[in-house]
Amino acid sequence: GVDPEAVMEGVARAMRVAISREEEKLEQSLPFLATVGSVSPYIGLFGTVWGIMNSFRGLAQAQQATLATVAPGIAEALIAPAIGLFAAIP
Repeated sequence: GVDPEAVMEGVARAMRVAISREEEKLEQSLPFLATVGSVSPYIGLFGTVWGIMNSFRGLAQAQQATLATVAPGIAEALIAPAIGLFAAIP
C-alpha cells in the first residue's frame, strides 16, 4: 500500500520548494519598491514647491490678490504631495 507519512513528506517538500520560488520572485522587486517608497515624499515636496511658485507667479502678474488668482497654483501644490503620500504610505 501507500505509506501516508511518505506522501505527506513529499507534499511538504513540494510546498517548501514552491514557497521558496515564490519568495525569490517577490524579493526581486523589493529594491524598486524601497526606492519608490523613499523617493516619493521628496517628489511630493518638490511638487508642492513648484505649485507655490506658480501661485506666486500668478499673484505677481495680477493687479489684485484674489482667491481665483492663487487657487490654481495652490490646488496643484496639494495634488503632488497627495500622490507622493499615496505611493509612500503602503
